[in-house]
Amino acid sequence: MKSYLKPAGVLASVLLIPALVPAVSTAATMPVTSTKSFDITCEVTPSASIVDPLTVTTEAAIQVTAPESVETGEVFTVDLQVDGVTVPTSFEGISATDVSRIKLDLDVPDNAEFISAQILDPGSFTAGVAPSIIRIDENGVPSTTGDYLRLSGANQTIGNGPNVSRTSPAGMAVRPSGGDETTLSFPRLRLVLEAGEPGVVEPGIRTDGQAGVFGSDESFVSLLARANAPIIGTVSAPVTCQPRSSATAPLNEGAGPLTTIDVLEPGPVDPGSVITRLEGPGSTDVGQSASFAANVGVAEDEDTIADVDGGSIQFFADGAPIGAPRPVVRGIARLDVTFNVPGTKLVTAEYTDADGNSAPLSNTHVLAVIGSDPEPTDPVEPAPAEPTGGSLSSIFGSLSAS
Repeated sequence: MKSYLKPAGVLASVLLIPALVPAVSTAATMPVTSTKSFDITCEVTPSASIVDPLTVTTEAAIQVTAPESVETGEVFTVDLQVDGVTVPTSFEGISATDVSRIKLDLDVPDNAEFISAQILDPGSFTAGVAPSIIRIDENGVPSTTGDYLRLSGANQTIGNGPNVSRTSPAGMAVRPSGGDETTLSFPRLRLVLEAGEPGVVEPGIRTDGQAGVFGSDESFVSLLARANAPIIGTVSAPVTCQPRSSATAPLNEGAGPLTTIDVLEPGPVDPGSVITRLEGPGSTDVGQSASFAANVGVAEDEDTIADVDGGSIQFFADGAPIGAPRPVVRGIARLDVTFNVPGTKLVTAEYTDADGNSAPLSNTHVLAVIGSDPEPTDPVEPAPAEPTGGSLSSIFGSLSAS
């Protein structure tokens, strides 16, 4: 298997709706952006016998934004932007008229439980079927336990999947530039993962098994280019690309980790520290209210906590504030919020005392917002509700290493 799995984290469906995940401490370092560049070599196999197959080598760059370290059990994000993948779209002087059935395959990283994935920006893929991300097995079939993630348009590809063709356009598409090559600006992706045992998490592209055989449909990038040639008419040209410096060269550094994230043992709780623990639902429907509670306590020692009364909590969704800060009353601040845009939301909370001093951010809570997108506004905050108290001992439990 390519992932660290626990029964509670098995996905509810192929649609990548995250299950309710446990609240965990937040100790991730600030995200760092790095770029990995490497050669890719593509094989083009035109359908017309008078047009010879060809190989083209160019350079790809993948930008990764991720924390340098996280703690075991911590939920964190990895943002990926595949820039400047230039693929051949001309053969024997004939330029492509359309490019479709594009797909990009990634590994599900070892030592991490896959929670969800979403598209932050569609890139240049504005033609054809809207981009989406699914989890697949080695045959390209959707699977909640598969070893790979696939970016495509409805999983319509040239091969390695349930809806394939090497001649008819479909799926994710771009408009070719009209020259010998077309540069693909892939959508910006966000992976939500939960860290496994102490060690490392290393995201990467798909290159194992058949995906490491040059010219295979399992290659991490594949697509279909079509052109109109004089006399012979439409020529279809499936294209597959791998991280190699030539057709006969071995896989290069692009087949290695795109970045390395250290997974650390959870540290002890310091007496006197303010601890904020966020609770809420695992999913909600578009337009329906979701209720969150931020529980705030001070550690008197490793086994005892005391309520915090006073100060305020600022709630965040994907790093953006949701409304005004809420007062903390008997250790709890509450928020009811409605989201009008579907997708995965990462909700956090930050406590600030009366003097303006801020405590460490809460655990990250993963919320799946399910449904269509009726309005472009997101989120909508209802009128504030008066918070009520609660028992912190039942919420926090032992503080020794959690």
